Amino acid sequence: MSPRRRPSHRIIEGLREATPCPRPAHIPHSRPRGVKAVGLRYERAVAKAIPGAIHNQWFSFVDKNGHGHCCPDIILDLGRGIVVLECKLTDVDEARSQLEWLYKPVLARAYNKPVRGIVVTRHLTRLTNVTNVVDSLGAALLAPFGSLPTLHWLGRGPL
Repeated sequence: MSPRRRPSHRIIEGLREATPCPRPAHIPHSRPRGVKAVGLRYERAVAKAIPGAIHNQWFSFVDKNGHGHCCPDIILDLGRGIVVLECKLTDVDEARSQLEWLYKPVLARAYNKPVRGIVVTRHLTRLTNVTNVVDSLGAALLAPFGSLPTLHWLGRGPL
């Protein structure tokens, strides 16, 4: 992520607790249109293509900045560890930042298991680090622990 841009998500600092929860009542339901609607359809297609995927599970957490909520796109509980997938139509650094600084710490605390992240994207850009790009979920799961692979999936066929 560029040091000049401030992330649009919360950065976890001093996480004290995290638990799964229902959607908070104060979070409004929206009716996405345009590109946002296309992105949400892509996210649902990814979730549907992965057996056992947990889609849009909300979490409540407390860190040094107070109480907060977050909702990772897709979670896979593999027994020994958790995999969190962040879906984006176009590959952006914001996805890696969300995984690293928000979702991974919250899920590690909530499940008390190691967590790895995967970015799932339909479109790559000239800024995409192609050494981290894979074409299947299996290949993404085989990536070295600690790396954030980018799973390039067009929305058709097996993941």
